[in-house]
Amino acid sequence: WSSTGLKTVTNKTFAALQESPLLQTLNLTAMGINKLGPRAFSSLGNLTTLLLSYNFISQQLNGDELEGLSNIKEIDMSMNQQSISLTNTSFISVPTLRILKLGRALKGTLDLTPSPFTPLVNLTILDISNNNIANLNAGLLTGLHHLKVLKMQHNNLARL
Repeated sequence: WSSTGLKTVTNKTFAALQESPLLQTLNLTAMGINKLGPRAFSSLGNLTTLLLSYNFISQQLNGDELEGLSNIKEIDMSMNQQSISLTNTSFISVPTLRILKLGRALKGTLDLTPSPFTPLVNLTILDISNNNIANLNAGLLTGLHHLKVLKMQHNNLARL
């Protein structure tokens, strides 16, 4: 629970760790982060787990923020004050992702074509709970053949 916080994570923030091939988990829980810049974690190519919960990330994820995470398996962005907007390219750079936690993190709609989750062919767990989602696109989960857990509770679903 950082009082100063990182505020913005850029592609230079973790550049000094580029020579740390054994780093697999980065826990940035409650660090006061409010923005992820393009290629924010690109120097951490061996990362498998990225924990960004309990921050104040308030932006539209275009996909370039996660570029370079070629081995990532889990991303947790839950509890970000419902301030993250998704686009159909939000996760285009992380097809290896297996666990994606977005509970109480999203604002806007998931009525997007194509779905922001389409590139995530290896996804097994998706948490989009507690986001006040009213509408879902019919193709939201298309192609997610490995999905085992889908958390959607505490939304405002009016149409499926």
